[in-house]
Amino acid sequence: MFCSQCGIQNEEGVRFCENCGQLLTGGAQDQQPIQQVPQQFPPGNGAPPVSSASQYYTATQTPPVNYSFYGQVGTQNSALAAQRPKRPIKPAFIIVGAAALVLIIVCIVLFNVGAHVASPRNVALNAFRNIYSGDYATLYNAVDITPGDFTGKSTFEKIMKKTADTQKLGKLLSCSVVSDKESTKDKKSIETVTIKYTMSSESGSQTTSIALIKQSGKKWLFYDDWKISSDGLVAGSYTVYAPKGATVNFDNVKVSSKYLSKGSNPTNNPQNYFDEYVLKNVLNGENDLKITSPYANDITDTVNVSDGDSYTPSSIKLSDSAAKLMSTTAQDDLGKLYTAAISGNDFSSVKSLFSTDTQAQNNGENSFSQLSDDLNYYYSYEKLESVTFSNVDISNAEVQSDGSIYAGAGFDYVYTLNVTDYYGGTSEFTQTNPQSYSTDMQFVYDNGKWDISYIGNIYFDFPQN
Repeated sequence: MFCSQCGIQNEEGVRFCENCGQLLTGGAQDQQPIQQVPQQFPPGNGAPPVSSASQYYTATQTPPVNYSFYGQVGTQNSALAAQRPKRPIKPAFIIVGAAALVLIIVCIVLFNVGAHVASPRNVALNAFRNIYSGDYATLYNAVDITPGDFTGKSTFEKIMKKTADTQKLGKLLSCSVVSDKESTKDKKSIETVTIKYTMSSESGSQTTSIALIKQSGKKWLFYDDWKISSDGLVAGSYTVYAPKGATVNFDNVKVSSKYLSKGSNPTNNPQNYFDEYVLKNVLNGENDLKITSPYANDITDTVNVSDGDSYTPSSIKLSDSAAKLMSTTAQDDLGKLYTAAISGNDFSSVKSLFSTDTQAQNNGENSFSQLSDDLNYYYSYEKLESVTFSNVDISNAEVQSDGSIYAGAGFDYVYTLNVTDYYGGTSEFTQTNPQSYSTDMQFVYDNGKWDISYIGNIYFDFPQN
């Protein structure tokens, strides 16, 4: 089958030219060879002899192809086909190819730019510039800090600003990376970048090193993610001791009960009456602390946090309402102790007046037993019938290192005696003129009430005058 476009012969049955792609739809004379049947002659009439095997023969001849489309006629198909010009490429194909090439180039450029931006050298250099430009919000995102209760961005910005103000950082004139070194620590990849810089406040250039840690994930899907090491920036733990029942706010963050230490006392003090808060992952530097106590005036302080350190209030002043409640408690407790001793009761009847810790209970039992013995020994002929306390005054109250409140308790008292004379007769004597006495007392605050943690000598004279 011949193509009417280029003249090339194609295989039978194809619809398109194998050379130029032309649809093969021409006439029969153009598409297939012409079969000619020669004239048949009867035998004996001058016809050529015919073979006995066949009385007919077929001669196949290919007719010349018309190339008038190109302005010429010929029969040499291959020669004419060589002179046939190629079909031009469509403009759309050129545009698509050019766009694809440009896209590939842009992707390569962007990939290289991303690799530079994400490189540890560039991360360290930008972080160094952020320190001196005061862009602490951006710096926070570049540091390997896990956000938590005490490691938030606002706290970080505040501490960095305070540090910058304290150190009076000058203006950064220039900085550049001079070297980097890769190492491994605790199975983590570390890159230490050395930066050379010059400051307006100092002559000559200086160098500093910044350590970066390779993160487990990828940055922008393709690149290693490097962040500034937080070593020296975050304290693993910081302990705050606060009066019992107090509310602690650390940099305007209320410290929840999950940080309240339970179980054994890490200070090894068996009589520790402070609440102990062990804060985890706290930003080093100056932090604001506020303690609001139910029995003391508010405590506000600025603490300089470092890993493993602790804070104990140096001065706690009782509120007026707390001092009044302590005075009332002391007066009532003295009355209950004497009433129990006069009645001959044992310590179990008054043990609830004392703090529940072992040391306070032991002190209370010893003091009560001594009072009972003194009353029975010294007043065998004078039986104390009753005693009433009044005008109890708690003065010079001081908070001890263990969190208890130490105070001198002064008070007045009146009493009634049952006196037995030499002949066995009895009489009653009532002291209406108030007597005065004072003793040392120590209290701890627990669940809205004051408990005695220590009491001094509470035996005193009951004269008949």
